[in-house]
Amino acid sequence: MYNQDSDFKGGEVPFRLSAEPDSTPRKTVTMELSDKYLLSIAHALYSTRLHVLTLTEVVRLKVTPDEDGLLRLPPELDEEMKNQAFDFLLAMFPVEVHPSLLAERAKWTTQQ
Repeated sequence: MYNQDSDFKGGEVPFRLSAEPDSTPRKTVTMELSDKYLLSIAHALYSTRLHVLTLTEVVRLKVTPDEDGLLRLPPELDEEMKNQAFDFLLAMFPVEVHPSLLAERAKWTTQQ
């Protein structure tokens, strides 16, 4: 067992084992992400969720390739999958981020 009062490799003690609460003030770790990175993560999550939902429906409906060789869902079902993927995204992110996400919704849900 580690002796908390001894030096660690000749340097400072890296931590102290104690059952008592630490009375020293702790630094609050804040994670700051710029909106750009947060929206990039959100878009990746949306795209992944949409992909999984679409593939599930392709298998369930036994969709066959069209003349272009693509497995496309009917337009109304495709729209529903986009809505479900975006609803999932809203459920995963804090409410404070929702306005930024909603501002991107039209851009993300439009097929390019």
